[in-house]
Amino acid sequence: KKMAEPYHPTEEEAALIEKWKKRFKKAKDFRRPYQAKWLRMYELYRAYKYRSKYAYQTKLMPPIAFEIVETVKPRLAAAKMNIRILPRGKEDVNSPAIEAWDDLIKYDLDAINFDDRKIEWITSALLYGDGIAQLTWNPGEEDDGDPHLEIQDLWLFYPDPEATSLQDSK
Repeated sequence: KKMAEPYHPTEEEAALIEKWKKRFKKAKDFRRPYQAKWLRMYELYRAYKYRSKYAYQTKLMPPIAFEIVETVKPRLAAAKMNIRILPRGKEDVNSPAIEAWDDLIKYDLDAINFDDRKIEWITSALLYGDGIAQLTWNPGEEDDGDPHLEIQDLWLFYPDPEATSLQDSK
């Protein structure tokens, strides 16, 4: 068999690789305390118990976190969301634009089937204390397209710790 030649990046590519390695390390360091909390919450939900922590030689762990999450989740999922855009100043009180924004948000939530997708988001929020939803746009052929909602897996989500807004994030 012939061995494949090793890849040797150019100086520009090496600088880019190093830049992204530093960004990834910063994001990984930033989320480390959250990750420990997420793991602890998941273990409580699954009623996992370490052998070294068995109290009174019992191997039972009541699934209390599971019961709470699974009791609250359908109640939150069944609740009808009512989103209202409120005026920021006195001049906005009777503005027709506010009602138009309300209608647009209701349309967008219908377009992304939010009622069907929110169960995943609620589960993540109840289980880990954090639920990340990413809203993007699917470009249309004739118009600007429709919104698209994707629930992010917390274990694969690495935020930019230096970002002060969504526009600043990398």
